[in-house]
Parts: sequence; C-alpha cells; structure tokens
Amino acid sequence: MSDQPPLPEDRDSSLDSGKIPSVEEIATRLDRLMANPHVNNSKDFHLTDKDFQQRYQILNEVGRGAFGVVYRALDTQLNRYVALKIPRPEVIVDQEKLRRFETEAGTAAKLDHPCIVPVYEANLRASPPFIASAFCKGPDLGHWLEQRQKPVDSTEAAEFISQIAEAVQYIHDQGVLHRDLKPGNIMLEPKQENSQIESLSQCVPRLTDFGLSRLIEQSLHFTRSSLMIGTPQYMAPELLAVKSEPYTKASEVYSLGVLLYELLTLCPPSEGGNYLEVIDRVRTQEPVRPSTFNKSIPSDLELICLKSLSRHPEDRYDSAVELHQDLQRFLADKPIHARATSQLVHMSRWSRKADRIRQAGLYAFCFQGLIIIWLYTLLIMGLYLDEFNRAETLNANANDIVMVTLGFHAPLTVGGWLTMQKKRWSFWPTLAGSYGLLGVIIYSVVYPSVAFEYNYSSFSAKMGVFMGLIMGCGIQSILYTLAIPAWKKLCQND
Repeated sequence: MSDQPPLPEDRDSSLDSGKIPSVEEIATRLDRLMANPHVNNSKDFHLTDKDFQQRYQILNEVGRGAFGVVYRALDTQLNRYVALKIPRPEVIVDQEKLRRFETEAGTAAKLDHPCIVPVYEANLRASPPFIASAFCKGPDLGHWLEQRQKPVDSTEAAEFISQIAEAVQYIHDQGVLHRDLKPGNIMLEPKQENSQIESLSQCVPRLTDFGLSRLIEQSLHFTRSSLMIGTPQYMAPELLAVKSEPYTKASEVYSLGVLLYELLTLCPPSEGGNYLEVIDRVRTQEPVRPSTFNKSIPSDLELICLKSLSRHPEDRYDSAVELHQDLQRFLADKPIHARATSQLVHMSRWSRKADRIRQAGLYAFCFQGLIIIWLYTLLIMGLYLDEFNRAETLNANANDIVMVTLGFHAPLTVGGWLTMQKKRWSFWPTLAGSYGLLGVIIYSVVYPSVAFEYNYSSFSAKMGVFMGLIMGCGIQSILYTLAIPAWKKLCQND
C-alpha cells in the first residue's frame, strides 16, 4: 500500500468535465497540492513565477494523455501558435510520471528533423511546468485513419512509412528510443496552408510525444512504475513475453511494421476484445497476411511488412534505415532485400518450443500405457476364451508379457510421465529406450521374435501386429528426437 495520501477529489474536475482551466486555476491547484506536506517531496517547483501567464495565452484544448494535457496557445512574445503541454496535477506528485515528463522535455528539445515536432521551450520550474512545441494544424494519424473508408494506396503508404523510418533512424543515431510509436503520436502537417488532407502525400508526418523515450545505453528492462510501457497493439512480442526482453531498435522496427500494416488494411495485425487478448495475440500468433484484407497490395510490399512484423527480432530489419532503404527500393521498382523466412528456420524454432517436450512425453506415456493394457487384456481374454489351451502356452505368454512390460513398456511409460513433468534427467533414458524398443521390434520382424513367436500362425499375421508397433515406436522416437533442442533450451534456462 502506498504511503501517499489520496489526491484531492477535485484535482482535475475542470479537465474531466471538458472545461478549459485558466492558467491561474492550474497554478492554484498545483499550489494546493505542493503545499500539502505529505505530497510536497520536491523543492524543484516554485509556483510564484508569473512569466508563463504573461507570455502564453491558452486558446483551446487539443488533446490529453496519461501525463498531461495539450493546448493550442498563443506565444504573445513571438506572435505564433504553439502546442503547450502541461502536466496533470497528479503527475507533479508522482516521481515516475514526473520523470517521464522531464524526459520528454529533455529528449525532444535536442532533436532536429523535418519529421519530428520541434520543441521551442521547456520550463519544468515554471508555474505550471510546461513544454512548448510547434503547433501542427493537421490531425494525428490515428484520427485520420478513423475517417478512412478504404485502405491507403500501397505506394502512398510505403512513402509515408519510409519517411517515418528515416526519422526513427535519426532518433536512434542520437542515442534515443521513442518507445511509443503509434498513430496517435504521428501528427500530419499539411503541405499547403488550410488544405484538407485527403491523402498522405498531401502532408508531412511529424513524430511527437517522447514521454516514454529512453537513452539506448540505459537499462530499458527495469521500470519502477506498474504501468506497461507502450501500447500493446504496437509493441513487439518480446516485450510482452513472460520474461520480457529489453526494448531495442528491433522493437521500433516492429512498431513501424504495425503502422505499415494498418495503413494497408485499416486494422492493426493484432486485435482483441480486451487488453489481455491483444497481448496474447501479439505474443503467440503470426499476423494474418495483409493481402488477405487488401488484394491490391504488391507482394514485395507485403514481404517488407511481414519481415518488419516477424515475432523474432533477428528476422526483422537490423535498423530503421534498412526498412527505409527497402521501401525506397520498392518505390523505385528495384529488387528488395527482404526474403521470406525459410522452412528450415521455422522447423528449427518449432523444435525449440517447450511444447515439444510435453508432447513427446505425453505420446510415450499414452502409447506405452496402451500397449500394457492391450497385452494384459489379451492375456485375460485368452484365459476366459480358452485361447491358451495348453498350460505351457499360458505360462509362456504370461512370462513374455511380464518380461516386455518390465523390460520396455513400463519404464517408457514412467519415462513419458516424467518427461511431461519436465524432469530433465528422464529425457535421455526415455529417448534411448524408445530407439532400443524400436530396434528390438524391427529385429523381431526379420528374425524369430524375442517373445510371442509361437502365437503367430503365419508371417503375414506377425507382420500385421509388428508393423503397427514399428509405426507407433517410430513416432515416439521421432518426437523425442525433435524435442532435443527444446530440452537443451530448458537446461540453459534453468
């Protein structure tokens, strides 16, 4: 339980009701919060500064997020419109959220690229703290896509994502990862004043919202916040795994692939009815080919998109610039570098999954257990049906059944059960026993069998039984062999 007392109930009532608070109201609310001895843990904010009120005239709200509210404001000193981002009051008293707001100010201020919204000023000690950036007249990509009735033209989509990929590479070159690439963080700036954006070719994409960005050399795996960093539909599978991996450049390439997919199909590759369903689909399912929804997508562009969306980071483009270059090759009608992942690679990855161990163990347990049941059922039926009409035959069958049960089938049944429980030591003995039993059965077909030879009236009758055993034991041996990579991976993880 947190030691922080609850924030005032009216902490943001004007914002929640849709009313635009004045600068004085915001400052008053922050003053009240910071005056509380339980929440005033910072000496960095001085709420007596009047410069902000004199310089910026707030006109209207244009958006809001988890950390702040964005307003269109007039910079009265330079006579220009700016986007003014002011942190929500609760952000001021939450050290993690405040750190992200400060990160956004510091990161965005040092970036200078045509496809990145420039920051004019950031003052974290003003009353209230704020970030003033260029005001983009157009909507964000998310709102623009909501109005679309049909997918974006393939060439247009490729050119648009190519520009964003180039901007992302620039960010990476500065040692920064954005960590929240999504349509809502891409503003559309019209190329012509006061023109409607009918197509993406009529605007310039501009990245914004660096609140989640981090330096590449910093640890990206640890966060003190309980919030998930990023938006699940646009997050790479490795970030949503049970043992999540650090956020990398490859993660941003995946997000770019999601953006391209959404432009081409008007839907993200992973959708679900709720938050957890989306996460599960991103983690476990390959995206449906975009041409399933849009038959007009060229095969080369689809290949570029799917390469970016690979569930395995090593299969994606190594960097955003490689994606940019391949998109430029597509636009120039030149051969692209993207290639489909080979079936051999898919097979190798399939064999490394933990399910292979469980499946091999389950098959051995069921198959060998059924053989034991079959053998003793035949023995009991023979007694009641007088099949074994001689005492010698009855004794021979009973002895043979006990021998093969104790020698092969019972140990393999137990081995299969232990394999399902992921007892590492049981894997190799069960694998060796599977091949040993297969060898004995094959030998018994060619030569007089080790047991039960006296029960077969002809070679064909013998083959009818032994071919089924050969097939069953062969499948068991193959399943265990295919599970070897998964067993090695299990040992490495432990």
